[in-house]
Amino acid sequence: MLGVCGSPRLRIGLLCPGWRLDSKEAFDFLEKNRELGINVQVAHKGPTVWPLDKDAFDIGDVDTAATSFPDMKFVVTHIGLPRLDDFCWVATQDKNIYAGMAVAMAFVHSRPRYFAEMMANLLYWLGPDRILFSADYALWHPKWVIEDFLNFELPEDLKKEYGVDLTMEIKKKILGENAAKVWGIDIEQQKKAQKNDELTKKLHLEPGTIRVGEAAKKGKPLAR
Repeated sequence: MLGVCGSPRLRIGLLCPGWRLDSKEAFDFLEKNRELGINVQVAHKGPTVWPLDKDAFDIGDVDTAATSFPDMKFVVTHIGLPRLDDFCWVATQDKNIYAGMAVAMAFVHSRPRYFAEMMANLLYWLGPDRILFSADYALWHPKWVIEDFLNFELPEDLKKEYGVDLTMEIKKKILGENAAKVWGIDIEQQKKAQKNDELTKKLHLEPGTIRVGEAAKKGKPLAR
């Protein structure tokens, strides 16, 4: 990130002056990535730790970059929150922009109505194929987020208003199938490769189960 942050000598304790994907330096960076065959770019567009810089939420520069590099895919981490409307309007035009749900996923537990409105908007504007699960694993373990998400249902009024639904098939896409397509990962091939790999044998790992729907209430695992 040295070219993006503006200084090759950036050290802990010094504030990065910020970056924009529509700058000359960023375009040089993207050109180099294209040359190297790195076609997925992940941009942080959401709350900063300190100071809370409102410019960090602005995805206008991603719009410019995505339009200028249509052969690349841009995953916008935190979906530009709290500027979700801006993100949706841009991403519905730039089909190579994807919703990275880090931090946003956690609202499924703390603010389910807010999360439902987010999901309804994303499904309406982007569709089910460009929404990617993210857990911010450094902040919290993803298990509870996944469990809550699998058991989450959109309220009927939002289904009716937006004309969308959050089915189990769509949840599977969001939880991994979409990301696999973005990064060119063959899920079935990976499952076979990991079934008897060294780590699986050493730790005696088995496929996990998550209780879904009525099974969650009765204590019976359904999803594997």
